[in-house]
Amino acid sequence: MTKIFCGSYMDGLDTDLVKWVGLTLSDDQHDKLWRSINETDLLELCDNVVVDVEEYDEENDNIPTQSDTYYTVYSDDVDALKLELKNVIELRVI
Repeated sequence: MTKIFCGSYMDGLDTDLVKWVGLTLSDDQHDKLWRSINETDLLELCDNVVVDVEEYDEENDNIPTQSDTYYTVYSDDVDALKLELKNVIELRVI
């Protein structure tokens, strides 16, 4: 598996998914997409992806109420994932 992205629930991914798949959205399309779904849920609509979530460790939390959950995104076929994700995004904004 190839590591593609990293992110956290609070900060999101380290990559813009729309740009990554080669799309350009209008402001209205962008709002329509992200108003209805978050990045991890969007990725999990694809078959060619694994989202590995690090479990939150409350006992070792150094900053209460400002904790975050981190995740890494992997794929066996990055090109297939790009195409699949592009199709998923297009279907959600049309």
